[in-house]
Amino acid sequence: MPDHDVRARLEAELAYHRAKVLEAAEEAREILREDLEVFVMRKVKEVFLADPAGASALSDQRLAELKRVAGEVARQQRDAVLTALADEAPWLEPGEVGPEPKGLAANPRVWAVVGRVGEAVLAVARAFHLAVPAEAPAYQEPKRFIHSRLLTTVTERYWAALQAMARVQAQLAEGERVQREEELSKRWDET
Repeated sequence: MPDHDVRARLEAELAYHRAKVLEAAEEAREILREDLEVFVMRKVKEVFLADPAGASALSDQRLAELKRVAGEVARQQRDAVLTALADEAPWLEPGEVGPEPKGLAANPRVWAVVGRVGEAVLAVARAFHLAVPAEAPAYQEPKRFIHSRLLTTVTERYWAALQAMARVQAQLAEGERVQREEELSKRWDET
């Protein structure tokens, strides 16, 4: 890129958008920190209610144990997801994404981690001999405010920043291509 000022401006813009992506990722993790545990507990309760025979067979003591174990498993799953999503890579390099991504589910690398949380529900149901659903319940992004934030709004900001980052990266790559071409042309002419 012949103009150093343009390159410096683009690199500063790239750093700005990268910071915005990571800021949105941190906000999403904060929302997930609370919602993943709630999701597992809610789905375990649904499995319990969907199996009247199995639920009725549990004593009150065993039901209390079910709730305790479900809470532990929910926290373990939440912590595993948050640990995996602490890495910047899945947020900055989501992989193949559609033309108008929406929500966390549009990021295949993030969703591959978040999507596994439903397996915890099946594990708890099996451990307490409740009817196990054919498939693990799919995690659904919360539609409520958590810590004064709506995940939908956070992910909209995330995708906008990520797309802006990609545009700047493309401009930098094009500038480098043009500069290389100019250097090779000059070399050709001088040799």
